[in-house]
Formats: sequence, C-alpha cells, structure tokens
Amino acid sequence: MTARGLRFFVDSADPDIWRLHEKRGWLYGATTNPLILQRAGLPVKIDTAQKLASAASEIGLSELQFQSWGEETDQLIGNGREIAGLWENMTVKIPATRNGLEAAGELKRSNIRITLTACYTAHQTALAAAMNLDYVAPYYGRMLESGMDADSRLGAMLKVSQQNPQLRILVASIRNVAQLETLLANGLDTFTISPDLCAMIGLDEHSDMAAADFENAARQSIKNQH
Repeated sequence: MTARGLRFFVDSADPDIWRLHEKRGWLYGATTNPLILQRAGLPVKIDTAQKLASAASEIGLSELQFQSWGEETDQLIGNGREIAGLWENMTVKIPATRNGLEAAGELKRSNIRITLTACYTAHQTALAAAMNLDYVAPYYGRMLESGMDADSRLGAMLKVSQQNPQLRILVASIRNVAQLETLLANGLDTFTISPDLCAMIGLDEHSDMAAADFENAARQSIKNQH
C-alpha cells in the first residue's frame, strides 16, 4: 500500500496557536468541537464557525474541522450544510450515534467532507468506509483510561479503513509523546493533538545536547581563527 503522508492537526479554536505551529511547517489543520469552543469562551453557532474559517484561510491551513450540533438528525444536517458552505477546506464533524450516522450519510451525498467523531469500533469504521467518509476520530486517551484495549481496537479500525483508502483514522485525545510514538509505530498516520503536546513534539534532550556540542565546537573554531 502506497504511503500517503502524515497529517497533524492541532486541537484548538485559537487562531494564534494555529499561526504559531503553521509557521513551523508541519501543521496540516485544526480540529474543534463544542467542548473546545466552550473552553475558549466561544459560542457554538455558525458565526463562530465563520470567524474561525476566515482565520484558517488567512493563516493558510489546509483544513478546519468544525462539529455540527443538534439532538435531531435534521438539526445535524442543517448545521452541517451551513458549516460546510463557509469555506472550501471545511470538514464537518458528526458524532457516531444513530442520528449522527444518518446525518453523515445525507451530508456525504452532497460531497461534504465528514469526520465521524467519537468512533471506537471496527464496525463503526466499516460503516464509515462504506459511506465514503473522510475520517473517523477515536479518542485514544479516553479509551485507555476507560480500560479498553485501545491499541488492539485501533489496529482493527486501521485494517478496516484500508478497504477505502480515502478514509483516515484521525486519532484524538493523545496525552503525551510516548503515546504518539506508539501510535506511529502501529501504523497510524493522522493525529490531532493539544497545544501543549504540539509544543513538545520534535524535541528531545539528546538532540539539545548534541546541538550544544556542535555550537561549542563552532565557537572554538571561530576563536582559533583569530
């Protein structure tokens, strides 16, 4: 199977955080949900999605994921259509519930990009693959903390997703760098991570020590030239 490239998202509704990591060259996009909006002091409404979409476009993100809301299928569909219409690079998140699956199917028939979020099983992933959805989002940290065999479940989901190469397993709720390394070793390629974890990945004390040795050698070389 041909490698398709890694994607890293930041789990944040703060454009300043998006801008910081986009400048570092590795950020693909941003993901949000009603809890993230609440923590950021932002209301769950279309105006919020519009402002975030405008910011994502201005910053140069490749994708912004914004979650639809509503207890009824029609509400999820209606809000989802409005969200998708805000920006060509918007993906609509829909929860993996009975109503959510129905809404996801209807939205996908309109060629809207869909993430089936809070997805924890291979059979949910199979439905997403059959529906030509774009992502399923399991919450890895929550799975571990609830006592699930998270790695086994994600392995099964990954196998199922390979039946439809369009579908990506977007792993969320990653608590630390060690968990991220485990997921990478297990073949996962798409992640959304917290701003705190964004600040930590790519760094290692041994790299810093080696860089300090290189700099000391450079300084000594310059000194010897005088």
